[in-house]
Amino acid sequence: HGEAVSWGMKAAAYLSYKAGYLSDYELERVSAAVKLLNPPVIPSSVTMHQIIENIGRDKKQTSSGLTWVLLRNIGEGFMTHEVDESLIQETIHWLLRT
Repeated sequence: HGEAVSWGMKAAAYLSYKAGYLSDYELERVSAAVKLLNPPVIPSSVTMHQIIENIGRDKKQTSSGLTWVLLRNIGEGFMTHEVDESLIQETIHWLLRT
């Protein structure tokens, strides 16, 4: 479970960066902090489809859709249902490369 949390932290930072909330410097700070925790690399056998499937089973799924946690600043999160599908896919591609 901790591995998923670390990947989720990186994903939230990337989504926030792409949405214009975080700077590239702040994205790098979050990524570096997560790296210090030494999480395992996402296995190369894991596909985008599998990740999207698992996201759909997340406990934050409600009748309004999935609740995404983004960052206005480091340490200042907020929840939204408004995240574009293409941005989700881009974020997963980024996670699989980092």
